[in-house]
Amino acid sequence: MPIIAESEIDDFTELDQDTSTVNISEKVLPPLEDIYIFRIRDDIQWFLEENSFLVSILFEAHVYINYFFPLYSQKILNVVSDPEIPENIQLIISISAKLNANEAFDCLKELDEYWWLNAKRQTKGLMNITVEFE
Repeated sequence: MPIIAESEIDDFTELDQDTSTVNISEKVLPPLEDIYIFRIRDDIQWFLEENSFLVSILFEAHVYINYFFPLYSQKILNVVSDPEIPENIQLIISISAKLNANEAFDCLKELDEYWWLNAKRQTKGLMNITVEFE
């Protein structure tokens, strides 16, 4: 079972304390862009302005994903909607892992069991983590 230092998470979550929809792009997007690849920046900015409580979870996810997946894996943020239910919009972290499918899904399962399944409750169904392959 991994041990994640609280200081690793605190370094990021401190950025979220004064976040509001007015200044989220000035305070939060640059550090997020350092650790995630944004598929469509404007969509992600809008979604986080509407759901700023997700920001601290994104920083926390970064720490845990780096632990369970090799450092050469990329983390990609994307806002997606269900074509059949357009109002069902989620922020997705896609982990682009240079692993075979079994290894990647094993890592995802460990992440789920150790952290994500509990953390996911805090997202109100607005965020999810998946694995994608190159």
